[in-house]
Amino acid sequence: MKQLLYIITLGAALFFLQACGTTSGTSKGNSSLNLKDPTNWPEKTNDKLGFKAESPLYKADGTFRKWVFGKINMPNDDITRLNAVVYIDINSVYERTIRLTQDLKTEQYLDGTNHPIAKATIRDVSLIEDDRYKAKVDLELKGTTQELDTEFVLTKNGNVLHVKGDMIVARQDFKVGADKMKSIKNEVLIYYDTDLK
Repeated sequence: MKQLLYIITLGAALFFLQACGTTSGTSKGNSSLNLKDPTNWPEKTNDKLGFKAESPLYKADGTFRKWVFGKINMPNDDITRLNAVVYIDINSVYERTIRLTQDLKTEQYLDGTNHPIAKATIRDVSLIEDDRYKAKVDLELKGTTQELDTEFVLTKNGNVLHVKGDMIVARQDFKVGADKMKSIKNEVLIYYDTDLK
């Protein structure tokens, strides 16, 4: 009888915590989406994930229109304990020049056919000063994974955390663009401006 009462009490407690929320921190993401098929991913309108690359003849400034957080774990709402995964639809790449938009999807560049989804894992966040932070990013692109460094500014509006930052990617490390394209700078700036949601 005591064991039955214990089970009922435990079940009620768990139900209450689930209904009211706990103080363990943030655990979000888009678990309802098929992360292997971006067809039904929502297109971004306010949040931004983009890139800047340049050659002597042209300065490219493009964006990815479809990307999602697969998960966001932040125990005790402590940004320094953040672990988040972002999935990026390579075929949603957009640049104002239509020809470049199409070229970026090809095998020579981002290869949206064979590698339609890129993945970025954000971890090891630490404070620089005030509202500026740095973190490690494991970027998986075209079958290659590289550890990168990023810096961002964190702001808070009510319960919503917002991050704005950037990082440098060496495109040739990911076989983006042929080695012979010496006129295109190897360093590409990746920038982001988004809520953590």
